[in-house]
Amino acid sequence: MRGIDMLRVTLSLMICGLLLTLAGCGELEQAQTTAEEAVKVACQKKTFFWELQARIALAEVLLHRELKEDQSQIAKALERADELIEITGGKVMKPFVLMCRAELERLNNDKTGHQQKQQEACSLFKSM
Repeated sequence: MRGIDMLRVTLSLMICGLLLTLAGCGELEQAQTTAEEAVKVACQKKTFFWELQARIALAEVLLHRELKEDQSQIAKALERADELIEITGGKVMKPFVLMCRAELERLNNDKTGHQQKQQEACSLFKSM
């Protein structure tokens, strides 16, 4: 991997970490705006793995809000993330998508679905 490519990957991981930190500190509006901008830039640059990370981060930020009206946007972000996993071969990101799906099930008061998705994600993490 070239130096500039490594820098891009490193920066994308740092941005995703920053988004989750902002969300965890209650700065949800800033986190959402930044996540949406990360998705937009990744799409413009056609950097699919960066877009994958940004979509997961966006879903995680929206999940922090715990609002029913965000559910369709969360679902769309996760659907696109699944597509990007197939496009990029980035199966290492699948457990993160499943954890988001588990949280979405929790928001829908589906305890069984929540547990199933969490267990599936844990199994994938253990297999890595």
